[in-house]
Amino acid sequence: MNSPGLATMASRLAAAADRFVVTEELREALSDPALEVFSGESTATPDEAAKAAASRVATALGSCRVFGVDPPEDLDGTLTPAMAIAAASWQAAMIPRVTEDAARLRARWLEAEDEEQIEMCCGTIEFLMEMWASFQVLVEAHIDSVESGSSDEPELDRAVEAVVDALDALDAVLQRPENLALLQTVCSTQLLRNWHQCLDPEYRDVPPWWLDGTLERWHEHHRGSDV
Repeated sequence: MNSPGLATMASRLAAAADRFVVTEELREALSDPALEVFSGESTATPDEAAKAAASRVATALGSCRVFGVDPPEDLDGTLTPAMAIAAASWQAAMIPRVTEDAARLRARWLEAEDEEQIEMCCGTIEFLMEMWASFQVLVEAHIDSVESGSSDEPELDRAVEAVVDALDALDAVLQRPENLALLQTVCSTQLLRNWHQCLDPEYRDVPPWWLDGTLERWHEHHRGSDV
């Protein structure tokens, strides 16, 4: 269920939020030629490739934020309004497709082999983690646009709200009891534990629902039983 076009960053971070890996993911994301449209000299409208590239940058930079990684000065910063709008636009269009897949999680589970079932659930949670990390820098960009009085602030506000609505809809589907009963199987891996240990204290104190103990409680409830 990982999003199309996104690097498998979350998979590599599952073992540990390696600072070098996180920084290199950001460096790689920023080197995408599709980002040229966001340069001050360009007057072109971002196409889908540019929007996807902007989303990758947001995810990579967001991973630095949530895992407490300070990237080099030449890689760090706040997304420009144009890049944040493009990233949010791409995500708001893509997340509903993931929600459609999530609504069929049980059916897809029954069609999959045992190992594929766990991978499917891990992929779902990894996607949530990517979007959560990305959202931190979208909010950061929006706050900066408000404080600077940017003329792009109203459009960015709408774009961020569209992401919020899309993520709320996805969360609502994934938090259905029948889906939590499947997603709890990720607790048989080290995925959640490693993420939680690597979170920056600022985010560890207010984690998203998949890191707040919800899945562990469902895992304990289903221990030794079929799902």
